[in-house]
Amino acid sequence: MKKNFIIFGSRDWENNWQTQHRLVNSLSKKNRVLYIENTGVRSVKINDFPRIIQRIKNWRKSIRGFRKINENLTIFSPLVFPFPYSKIFQFINRILFIKILESWIIKNNFSNINLISFLATPLINDTINRFNFFIKIYYIGDNHSLIAKNINFELSEKIVSKNSDAIFSTSQKLLEKYIKMNSKTFKFPAGVEIEKFKVNKKILNKNFLKKIKKPIVGFVGSLNEKIDTELVEKITSDLNNYHFVFIGENDENRFDLKKLSAKKNISFIGKKKHSELKNYMKDFDCAIIPYVKNEFTDAVYPSKLNEYLAMGLPVVSTDFYEMKFYNKENKNIISTARSSKEFVSFIKKSIAENKKEHKKIRKKIAFNNSWKMRFNKIEKVINNLNLKNMDKKFEWEKSFELEFRKIQKRLRNFLLFGFAVIFLIFISPLPYYFSKSLVLNEEPIKSDLIVGISGYGQANYINISYQQRAIDIFYYYKNGYGKKIYLSGRKQIFEEIFLMKNILLSFGIPEDKIVINNLSTKSTLDEVINLNNFLVKNNYNQVNIITSPLHQKRFELILNKINPKNKHRIVKSNVNIDEQKWFYPLETLKVAIYEYFSIIYNSIRILFIKK
Repeated sequence: MKKNFIIFGSRDWENNWQTQHRLVNSLSKKNRVLYIENTGVRSVKINDFPRIIQRIKNWRKSIRGFRKINENLTIFSPLVFPFPYSKIFQFINRILFIKILESWIIKNNFSNINLISFLATPLINDTINRFNFFIKIYYIGDNHSLIAKNINFELSEKIVSKNSDAIFSTSQKLLEKYIKMNSKTFKFPAGVEIEKFKVNKKILNKNFLKKIKKPIVGFVGSLNEKIDTELVEKITSDLNNYHFVFIGENDENRFDLKKLSAKKNISFIGKKKHSELKNYMKDFDCAIIPYVKNEFTDAVYPSKLNEYLAMGLPVVSTDFYEMKFYNKENKNIISTARSSKEFVSFIKKSIAENKKEHKKIRKKIAFNNSWKMRFNKIEKVINNLNLKNMDKKFEWEKSFELEFRKIQKRLRNFLLFGFAVIFLIFISPLPYYFSKSLVLNEEPIKSDLIVGISGYGQANYINISYQQRAIDIFYYYKNGYGKKIYLSGRKQIFEEIFLMKNILLSFGIPEDKIVINNLSTKSTLDEVINLNNFLVKNNYNQVNIITSPLHQKRFELILNKINPKNKHRIVKSNVNIDEQKWFYPLETLKVAIYEYFSIIYNSIRILFIKK
């Protein structure tokens, strides 16, 4: 029965043929496979733009990024923003990527999906969380944390590693690292497709290597940061009567490679089709792996290693970690050099002592490391995981109960949160203290003027607090806290300040002691500006101000901004805020909230006025 696979690649489909390509090719012979091209493990660089352009071209040639290779294999070239660790772009990429993938899965009736990912970025994590994959395998081919150089990748990779049903690693170093995170970690290095490296002697090979003088030393692979160009410079200089051929992608902008290409005994012949490599490699006398030794290459298992051996070629390599381990398992078949002198010596010795029996041993080792044998082991692990998870699938009652408990937990958390909000706002004393901080109630001073402000501090536009305000003004006036009275307030249909004046007159205060502000006051800021102009004009330096308790803080802040030198007191009014701490009145709380927003708004307005 066909299985369904989704494979997240770390390479594009047309890229150098590697383990992930072989895996897809083998799986798609009996199963349905969706291969998703590289979605990025690091942020974009300038030299990535050709690949971005190619991705856009692939998208345009396809149906929303999907193109069918054959009945079982589909390639997906997703358009995602190349900033895998930016929170904003993670959110956008989730929308761009997951919705399209979900639609494709539904339309193609993909179920019981086996996920194999060669990446462990946040986008992969989001995808795993979105879909209920039947099994999850993380296939790690490089030390990606050194490439990504981002703490978010490391966190994401730990989550993916721990939650995977198995981890496949391509080198001993990676096995040693990831088995600490997941006990079900296996080593499946790159294997060679033996059939591709059987040379047909009847076919005449006309490539230019036939014209080059022997001996020929060859390298196959990308000329990237793994290559030790200083080592290549030394060995090609010491062996100037040998010709060195490099087959693979070449970064033409690299100065060190340009310098090497100028040498007469070096040929860079660019990238060739994987099926054509044998036609060039059969003219090699020796193959090399001149890698730098560092933390990254120690985790690398060169895919070309077994291809060299399949051609019967002697191999000389630097002694990075995997080469040492490979020799332990394979009769020290590789010459591993610790210096440029050793590298030169090994090349000479390998070519001079290259006999038929040596070639047979190399080909036998390559056969033991063939992709066919490797894939059989991989397939066995995948089948076992499927059988194990199939048994789990039948435990639907347990699965249903777990899902129900999750729903219960979410509902409980929601209700608890809702109750906490209701308790804090409608029951607890928090609103009381929230409102209380707006009240000043300063002690009055002997002053020249008592200021009465009406029309603020109530939830409704029309209020009757002006009556108490008039009584308060009368109290402070009779007790000698002001010689004159200034009345002002927000304009309304019924002018409260005139009602207040009439009340004061009825209490026996002389009319000439009462001043009415007739200027327009649409806000507290207008009120304070008008008041300040009045105080400056009449040379009043000390005043007592009476306004609604919840309005006191805002009035003082604005007055201090307008005229910080003025001595004033915002005195107590007998219209107090509610002293009820528990079950605080909602209407009063609404006024307090309004006051806080007004303080922010007026603070901004004052800045612009000063400018």
